Amino acid sequence: MTAKAKARIELQIALDRIPLDRAVDITSRVRGLADWIEVGTSLVKQHGMPGVARIVAAAGDTPVLVDLKTADDARTEVLMAAATGARSITVLGLAGPATLTTAIAVAQDHRIEVMIDLMQLDAAGRARVAAATPAGAVLAAHVPKDAQTEHTDATALLGDWATGRRLALAGGLGLDDVPALARWGDVRLIVGSAVTASTDPVAAARAFRAAITASHDPSHRPKESPMTTTRIDQLDTVLAEIHGVATRIDRTQLDALASALLAAERIFVTGEGRSGFMSRAFAMRLMHLGLPVFVIGETTTPAVRGGDIVVAVSGSGSTGGTVRVAQQATALGATVWAVTTDPTSALGSTATAHLVIPAATKYRRPDEAPTIQPLSSLYDQATHISLDVVCLIIAAARGVDNARAGAAHANTE
Repeated sequence: MTAKAKARIELQIALDRIPLDRAVDITSRVRGLADWIEVGTSLVKQHGMPGVARIVAAAGDTPVLVDLKTADDARTEVLMAAATGARSITVLGLAGPATLTTAIAVAQDHRIEVMIDLMQLDAAGRARVAAATPAGAVLAAHVPKDAQTEHTDATALLGDWATGRRLALAGGLGLDDVPALARWGDVRLIVGSAVTASTDPVAAARAFRAAITASHDPSHRPKESPMTTTRIDQLDTVLAEIHGVATRIDRTQLDALASALLAAERIFVTGEGRSGFMSRAFAMRLMHLGLPVFVIGETTTPAVRGGDIVVAVSGSGSTGGTVRVAQQATALGATVWAVTTDPTSALGSTATAHLVIPAATKYRRPDEAPTIQPLSSLYDQATHISLDVVCLIIAAARGVDNARAGAAHANTE
């Protein structure tokens, strides 16, 4: 597909697999942040049109889409949705031509939108439906729930058929997917559990809105927070950003790092700038847990040797001093763990193993998580939390509780 000159991303928040009362509550709280509210198929099946009407009322001026996934009897289902005040419905692309034609015609008569759900169609099928569908309909590339994995990529379903069309993308999408959507032109980002399963749906929705704003004008990303935004809004957004990164961290890497540190003869940490502060905080906590740990560069730090582990912290993975230490430690026979956003970086390539923190760095690469914060703040925060989790795993393995850790704390302050 040829990218459009100017992109516009809309946010559709899907309410699915949650109690109706919670769906209504979330709707009333996030409606000002969403372009569309979706009543998911599970809610429609469980609560019918009365449930849809409740969400329409809670949404106020924000339009509501009813995910009917109509496969037949299109006239009846379009009229049922229209009677609730809903502004859009979904029809399966797998449905017959007569169903698609009827749905579009009846919806047009009642001035509501039709979204064609293309799930389970192959590339030829998606192209065929697109060719037969009027330009006013939205074509939704959708990875079904049962087919979603951590590597799901709804954009992979797009092709030449999507050129110049109104698009929607659904299926396991998160904050980190937003930057890549801008190249597809006018597209509706459909997110569900990334907002509805959050402990703070408003903060999660606000983070998506901030990411979308950044994608519209990437040059403004460091200035994302307007002067009119309140401090509590900024706090909510930062917490949502951290949560978005945390959900993408490989838990097996946390376990592997903890296991390696437990088996190490000695532990060394290194890092520069704020990454250095994160490494020192980590070293301090490891000391509280009774592990032999040293900070490289301190005057009392001994020589590194085989059997040691060096934990090297660098967001970009290109910090000169940190890379040099990692290279030297590797040459001395030590095992190097890189804590970085980029396992293919100079540091990542030198390291034996990685803890990948998929957060933003000061370089703002296109594949980095969106953030309103300057430089590497999001990486620093996520690194601190991740390394504290590693410490929790170690503490559980060693039977170290708060009292025992406190006994090792400095007592000459």
